[in-house]
Amino acid sequence: MVETLEIFRSGTTQARRSVRIGGAMALALAGLVTAGCANEIPLPGTAGDPTTAGAELRVLGYEAASDLGAAVRVYAQPGRLTVTTLGSSSCPDVPEITDVDVENQRVTLSIYMLGREGACTADLAPRTFELSVSGDLAFYEVEATRP
Repeated sequence: MVETLEIFRSGTTQARRSVRIGGAMALALAGLVTAGCANEIPLPGTAGDPTTAGAELRVLGYEAASDLGAAVRVYAQPGRLTVTTLGSSSCPDVPEITDVDVENQRVTLSIYMLGREGACTADLAPRTFELSVSGDLAFYEVEATRP
């Protein structure tokens, strides 16, 4: 759709000019409006619960956060741990493996709040991360800590 704007010049003679604002101009304007969003850092992980989980591991160090479940849930599959954290959707808690103790069959996760500019939303939303590991940690316990 093309919109026509009429501009009048003041003076002894009035000239009428039409300026056409076409689809290309509208798209350019829309691009400028959304350009600010393009500078934001994408959030790590995937919003929501895991689609395939594996064996659920016992997590030590975190109490249940709400009726939605534990603040940290960990599932093992050969070659990876699937970690779901429950926290602010705009400043999610991000897990990092800091130690794998084979002798005691324990994985230590450090949980960091992702630093973002501005305030974090006061909601509880699950965010899922897949972390690569060597071997199958299906019988391990997980100790989750916030440094």
